Amino acid sequence: MIAPLLASLLLVVQNRPALDSATVTRLLTQLKASDSAVCALAGEALTNYGGFWGHAFADPGMPMPQPMPTPMPGGGPGEVHVDMHENTRDMDPAVLRAFRAVIRDDNRCVRNIAARVLGNHGGSESYGLFSGMLKDSRADFRETGALGLGELHDSRAITPLADALSGDASTVVRMTAA
Repeated sequence: MIAPLLASLLLVVQNRPALDSATVTRLLTQLKASDSAVCALAGEALTNYGGFWGHAFADPGMPMPQPMPTPMPGGGPGEVHVDMHENTRDMDPAVLRAFRAVIRDDNRCVRNIAARVLGNHGGSESYGLFSGMLKDSRADFRETGALGLGELHDSRAITPLADALSGDASTVVRMTAA
């Protein structure tokens, strides 16, 4: 089961065709039943987490972190700021719907893949989805809501994340909100 999944994922990474909703749905369904390490690695490839995977070497999906000098009071040379996220690619709305369909799945890994993709490509309309999840009675859904809000890079997310950080009963939710 794991070998065919890894083989298909490697082919996708090498050739990087445009994702379509049927492929995403099929892959997410396979990931639900896969080993957690396989799911985590596939999630990094799918979400381009950290900017290591590109569509081609000349056209990366997300850029690698670029150190930028930041003036600091009392700081000297060598102080850097690393910006990991840039939302430079639009995603097909049908593909985004495929990720939205699994945002409340029981599989934590699949939910977190969907949260990262929707946070980075879903636009500001994902704010309502994630802020609603942050109020859910289930701690695992609140964790996913916090992850998605953090990926959005939307200033409206600061207050709900701060509230979760200071008041949520779950350590995992507080850690994710941080």
